Amino acid sequence: MPVLTESGALLEKAWIYLEDNSDIVHRSNVILSFEHFKSKLAQIKESAVGIGVEIGPDFDVNDLQPYLSEIGLILLCFGVFSDGRAFSQASLLRSRFNYLGNIRATGDVIPDQLEFMQRCGFNQFQFDTDTDWRLAQKIIAGTSYSYQQTLDVRVAC
Repeated sequence: MPVLTESGALLEKAWIYLEDNSDIVHRSNVILSFEHFKSKLAQIKESAVGIGVEIGPDFDVNDLQPYLSEIGLILLCFGVFSDGRAFSQASLLRSRFNYLGNIRATGDVIPDQLEFMQRCGFNQFQFDTDTDWRLAQKIIAGTSYSYQQTLDVRVAC
C-alpha cells in the first residue's frame, strides 16, 4: 500500500508488519501491536532497526507515554469515515507528549481530510488505492499555510 510523507513524496522505506505470534525479524523496521511490542521489548531493542506500533481508535495514548522514546512510528487507524478519534490521538501525542516521531494515518484515509490530519500532527498517510495517493499528492502540493493554530510544521498566518 502506498505511503505518502507530509511533503507528498512516496515513502520508500520498507516496514514489516508482524503478527502477534511472530518473532522479531533481525535488522528490520518492524510494526507491531502495542501488546506484542510490550511483551517483546527487550528482543525488539536488540534486533530491530526501527520500531513501529499500530494502535486502534479505542486505545488510550496515555499508555504509550513510557515507551515513546523507543518508538519511531505510530500508526493510528481510521476505522470508518465517521470515527475521528485518530485525530485526537495524534493531537495528544504531539501536544501533550511532544512526540517527535512519525505518525501515520491508516485505514479509511480520505484525501480530502489530509490538511486536517496534518494540522493534528500526522506526517505520513497510507492509502489503499493508487488513485487515492495520487489525488493526495495534489492536495498536499496545494496546501501551504493555515490561518488557525496548528500542530504541524506550517506557519499559521
